[in-house]
Amino acid sequence: MRKDRCPVCGGPVVVPHPPRFSPDDRFLKYRYLMKKLAGEIPP
Repeated sequence: MRKDRCPVCGGPVVVPHPPRFSPDDRFLKYRYLMKKLAGEIPP
């Protein structure tokens, strides 16, 4: 059973851990592009 809300405060549940690193990551370029467009990475 998956919980979408915190039982204490009722807020949304967020995963605190980053995804595992893989040298064969097929989506790395897309994640990098999205971070760049969001302004998290300087141009």
